[in-house]
Amino acid sequence: MNQNQFRGSLFEFHRNTVFNANEFFNNSAGVERAPLLRHQFGGRIGGPIFRDKTFFFFGYQQTRESKGVSVNRTVYTAEARQGIFRFLDNIQAIPERVAANPGLIRSVNLMQCNATVQAALGRPCVDSRFNLTTPSTPDPFIAGQVFGAIPLPNNFTVGDGLNTGGYRFNASVRTVEHLPSFRLDHRFNEKHAFFGTVNYLDRDIQGVFINDREPIYPALGPLGNRVTHSRGFSGTFTSTFSPTLINEVRAGMVGGENAFLINQPFSTPFNLDLNTISDPYSVGNGTEIRDNRTVNVRDTLTWVRGNHQIKTGGEFRDRWLDTRTNDLNIPFGDINFNRTDNAPGFDATSLRRLANGAVVTTDLNTALDLMNNLVRAIGSVTRRYNVTSIDSGFVPDEPTRGFFQSREFDAFFQDTWRSIM
Repeated sequence: MNQNQFRGSLFEFHRNTVFNANEFFNNSAGVERAPLLRHQFGGRIGGPIFRDKTFFFFGYQQTRESKGVSVNRTVYTAEARQGIFRFLDNIQAIPERVAANPGLIRSVNLMQCNATVQAALGRPCVDSRFNLTTPSTPDPFIAGQVFGAIPLPNNFTVGDGLNTGGYRFNASVRTVEHLPSFRLDHRFNEKHAFFGTVNYLDRDIQGVFINDREPIYPALGPLGNRVTHSRGFSGTFTSTFSPTLINEVRAGMVGGENAFLINQPFSTPFNLDLNTISDPYSVGNGTEIRDNRTVNVRDTLTWVRGNHQIKTGGEFRDRWLDTRTNDLNIPFGDINFNRTDNAPGFDATSLRRLANGAVVTTDLNTALDLMNNLVRAIGSVTRRYNVTSIDSGFVPDEPTRGFFQSREFDAFFQDTWRSIM
C-alpha cells in the first residue's frame, strides 16, 4: 500500500424499533413496544502532509440513540384523587381479592364535612383536623401540578386494586455522543521519529437510569442527565541511535469532566416524599461534578549486546481528582407528608362507622397516607447544610468538595538473557 496516497471511508449503522418484539408486560398493559432508534455514523481519512515525512489520520464518529425502558409506577386511581377511599370489608385489598369479592367493597369520602359525618362521628369532618370553618379540600398544588402530571392506572399488577394501581410506560433515554480522534506521524530523519494522538469524547445522556435520572412519569421528562467531556493526548519520540540502541520517550495526559445534573419539574425546589405512590420527584442523589486528570511521562532505553537485551528507564505519574457533590446536602431538601409526623384525625373506627365495614391496618395506612397527600399535610421538612471553614457556619447550597492528588516516580532495570546451547 502506498502511504503517500489519501485514503478514507464513511460508515453508517442504524437500528430500528420495527425489528424488535414487544415484551409481555407492555402487551398486557396495552403499551407499545419500547422504542430503540440508534444511529452511529462517521468517517475517517488519512494521508501525507509532506511526502515520505509527515502523515495524518482523522476519524470521527457520532452516536445518536433514543430508546425506551419499560417501567411500572404506582399511581392513584381516579376515585382516590377525589378523596374517595375504598377498601374490602375485613380483608386486605389486593387486585386478586378485589376482583373476587366485589360485594365487599366499601367506600368513604375522606374529604366530606356534613351532617352525616356529624351524626356518625360527633364532629363535622372525617378528619378532625378540619371543621366547617376550615373544611378539608384538595391542595391546589398537589391536585393541580402534581396529580396533573401523574397518569391514571393502566394495569393492576401493582397497587391495591382500589386506590392504587400501576402505570406502565416506556421511560425515555436519549444519548448524543461525539468522538473525534486525530493522529500525526513525522519522521525527522533515519534515526528520529515522532507520533502523537488526540482523542476527545463528548457525551450527553438524558434520563440516565444508572444515576436515578430517568423519567418517573412521561409528562415530567427526565430528572436529569449525565454529561461527559473526556480528552486524551499522547506523544512518542523514538530515537534509533544504532541497530542495537533505541530510546523511546512517551508522554500523555488523559482526563475530563463527568457531571451528574438534576432537573426539577415543579415550582418547588424540594424533593416531594409522597406516600403510597411513586414519588414524582425524588432524586436519589444531588448534582455531582468530577474533574480528573492523569499525566504520564516515561523514558525507556533498550540496548542489545550479545545474548543480552537490557532495558532501563523511569516513569512519572501525576494524578488529581476534584469533586463537587450535593449527595449529602441536597440543597433543595425534602418535604415529607408522613402520617407519623402529622397524623390525620381519623382511625379504623371512624371508617367503620361511615362505611359499615371493617378496614384492616394496611388499608387504614393507605387511607391516612392518601389524606395527607391530598391536603398537603406536611409532616417534616429536611434540609442539610455544609460548612466551608471551621468558622464559616452553615452555608446554604454549598457542595461537598474533595481534592485528591498523588505523584509517583518509578525506575526499572531489566536484563533478558538468551542462552545459546
